Amino acid sequence: MKKISVLVLALVFVFAVCSLASAQNFMEDGQFVVKMGMDFNGEMSGDGADENVDSAMTISGEYLVPYQNDMELGVGLSYQMERKLTDMEEFKFNFTPVYGVAKMSTEMGNYSPYFMGQVGYNLFNVDIDGEGDVDTENGLYYGFGAGMEISENLNAEVLYSVNNGKIEGDEVEYSSIRAGVSFAF
Repeated sequence: MKKISVLVLALVFVFAVCSLASAQNFMEDGQFVVKMGMDFNGEMSGDGADENVDSAMTISGEYLVPYQNDMELGVGLSYQMERKLTDMEEFKFNFTPVYGVAKMSTEMGNYSPYFMGQVGYNLFNVDIDGEGDVDTENGLYYGFGAGMEISENLNAEVLYSVNNGKIEGDEVEYSSIRAGVSFAF
């Protein structure tokens, strides 16, 4: 139940920001972007220990509006599918970041490379088999990466991201590298 209410809260936030943008006539110039990617080289660190994390999928949605020159600004929401520590199958977790995004594009022949940065707030969920409720706290999220426009509506990108939170009062940090594709409409 907690996961559903957190996801609904995050979706309400994104739709509220998009509605604000609509009120200022940004909807005409903006675009929605849907992203899918695989997170690799995941590492969970905290309380003096570093643990490897199995690869898992992430889906995201962003709304971007032109700002100036080749720059776009927007908001986004990502949902990381449940993932687990490599050596502890019973420890499963996921983050749901809500973030602002800045994207800077350049023109180079048939392809357009771009750089992006994201910063926001994580919603953090943990499931440890057999232990019942786990006390977690949400935290800061940030990421940066690059991509390449393959066609008008299709991009390939790589993102390094860091999710922060707390488990039972102890700070944890999950970092990973995501390779994925995005579709704009």
